[in-house]
Amino acid sequence: MIKYGISKWLYFRTTVNCTRLIIKQDKTKNMGITTREFGPNRKGSKLTTAEMDENFNYLNSNIKPYEVYTALLTQSGGDNPQTQTSGVVQVGVSYIISLVLGAEPDWDFSNVGGPIAPDNFVFVATSSDVPNNYGSATLNYNTGAPVVTVLENTIGNIWFTYNSNGNYSMNSIGLLPSYSTWGVADCATDNNLTIQPVYINVDGQGPDVLYVVVAGGDDFGDNVLRSTPIEIRVYN
Repeated sequence: MIKYGISKWLYFRTTVNCTRLIIKQDKTKNMGITTREFGPNRKGSKLTTAEMDENFNYLNSNIKPYEVYTALLTQSGGDNPQTQTSGVVQVGVSYIISLVLGAEPDWDFSNVGGPIAPDNFVFVATSSDVPNNYGSATLNYNTGAPVVTVLENTIGNIWFTYNSNGNYSMNSIGLLPSYSTWGVADCATDNNLTIQPVYINVDGQGPDVLYVVVAGGDDFGDNVLRSTPIEIRVYN
């Protein structure tokens, strides 16, 4: 994984012997390893660009990368299924497409992050706008499901549904295998300003679903998630 700092420092963290390399690129494009040398070229703190490329390739061959989903979740109300066949969709809401019996698929939701017929998949609206064409489609959604602001997503199509009070599903189609998925969420504050823990349940639930659970003691609670950060990693 590469992270770029504001001062043009490049940070490389590897799983090889827990080694971290900090590499500096200056205005003349010269590069040098400023901490422990690692790779086939270990001749000191200054390497040529070609030697750095060789070291990068060595590192990449030894790193176990992961895909990531980072988002902010906001939830309000309880279980409240709804449908619509016209009008504006709301950004961050998860929509399931159903087709009128006997009708031909003819929708176009591409301007709001959805499919164009005949493709059909659950989508999270990327903007609050009127879709290009509802056609014969009905959109199903639940106002009690978490509304999501996606910050980063390299995993793939992810959407959210409401299960019960304080319990919500993060859904996919085969993208969340339990043996290689890790998740974490920040705490949230309820209406009484009480801090409530938020859990990501990944144990044995994959590969299609994880559970986001808001639980204080033995109680579960709606109306707690307010731009609450979560991060999911799926390791290759």
